[in-house]
Amino acid sequence: MSSSKQISILKRSLPDWAALGGKNRSLQVTANVPRPNGGYWPQVSLEISLSDDGKLQAREHPAQRWPEFCPQRHINEGGFFCLGLSDVPVVNSVDEAARWWRILADHLQMQFVAELTKTWPKDMEWDHGEAGETQAIMERIAQQYGLIDDVRNAHRYGQGWISGELPRLTKTGDRLVNGRAPCPRGCLRRKHPILRRACSKREAIYELVKLERLKRIQVAEFWKACEGKPCCGHMRNCPLKKD
Repeated sequence: MSSSKQISILKRSLPDWAALGGKNRSLQVTANVPRPNGGYWPQVSLEISLSDDGKLQAREHPAQRWPEFCPQRHINEGGFFCLGLSDVPVVNSVDEAARWWRILADHLQMQFVAELTKTWPKDMEWDHGEAGETQAIMERIAQQYGLIDDVRNAHRYGQGWISGELPRLTKTGDRLVNGRAPCPRGCLRRKHPILRRACSKREAIYELVKLERLKRIQVAEFWKACEGKPCCGHMRNCPLKKD
């Protein structure tokens, strides 16, 4: 299916909170997104278009309410919303269009919450750039081994063993050093610490440590690439803010 047909399918699947304008390869949409507890958020004007690589993208247009760039609000350069990772569909059907609209509506909800609270909702927070992809891999591994709370508590709230000083890896990088040390999770057996080499989840813990180290490097590289860009001043905690 040609990429331009994605716009056509979106038009046919327009949700009841959106009013249509525009034509051709873009949509001009007036959005009145319902609040979760009743009523509606303020009306915003959106432009939905195709990126150079044929992916659907959305932004406030004209930009009046929200900044045109703010990583902490998941707004990329040009004002385009960062709608998520690989779960954002290419629209080849009415069902995929409906899912795309739901993802956009959820993102707009979070924009309004961030506007009020000056923080992005923690349970929907993803790291920026390549670090977000690494975070997704960590969550998949953690889900498989029953460690998802460990990963999410670290990423969302800065709590738990993954958020602090990480165990060192061997020179070859294929396992944690000192197998006779206690498991970094604090696992116990009969009230006694389990050794790293005896932990039933040692392979998963090793993978998470390795990926967390990589993610921290990726986060630092992302913000370094943003140096010199102005802070919009909308968010409470932003690495772009100058002291």
